[in-house]
Amino acid sequence: MTDSTAIATVNTPTVTPLVLLQQAIDKGLDADQLGKLMDLQERYEAKRAKDEYAAAMVACQREMPVIVRNRMNGQTSSKYATLETIQDKIKSIYLKHGFSLSHGSADSPMAGHYRATCTVTHEGGHSEFFFLDVPPDDKGIKGSTNKTPIQALGSSLSYAQRYMECRIWDLTIADQDNDGNGRGAAVISEEQRITLEEWISSTSSDVAKFCNAFKIAELRDLPASKFANAMEMLKRKAGQ
Repeated sequence: MTDSTAIATVNTPTVTPLVLLQQAIDKGLDADQLGKLMDLQERYEAKRAKDEYAAAMVACQREMPVIVRNRMNGQTSSKYATLETIQDKIKSIYLKHGFSLSHGSADSPMAGHYRATCTVTHEGGHSEFFFLDVPPDDKGIKGSTNKTPIQALGSSLSYAQRYMECRIWDLTIADQDNDGNGRGAAVISEEQRITLEEWISSTSSDVAKFCNAFKIAELRDLPASKFANAMEMLKRKAGQ
């Protein structure tokens, strides 16, 4: 008969602020020391929740599909993706990764603007707050001011919600899903968009007219192939 040797595995508990707090209570530490340990535990939990949020965001964005523009803008003669289309494609994905969105509104410090808000919360406990100030969308298809204040508010907040969700999830919006890998027509980068905004502002140009000239709904939709032409046009206006 062969002797067998049993090896016992001892599981050592992870030393966390909560463990230290429990040990402190058992030892009868004073209120000041207990308060410091409780603060340490709160910071520990907040850091853990933030790390979970970041990891889930990366995983979520990896699964986001290209969103195809499905409606025509009558004012700019350009196509855009509706809020309903975007949510239909992405909601099940971000819910699967433990995220929820809470949209709202608040007073804007900018005169004549609405502020749309969005709180993104992860099931781990961490939240991020986003907002966007937008002017009232009170123009009809022919450019006349023919919307009621309520209609203008609803249209503006819907636009802001669509824009923020695209930014939060880093969505790609394309004219068509034109290959098997889900990649659509390439648009300008975030850095290029910022550059365009700076040049448009410095030349006192109108963003809406600029977008209309390139038949796009917003700056971020400018095809990457047209960035050089757009910059050349702005530089000519600046006299460079």
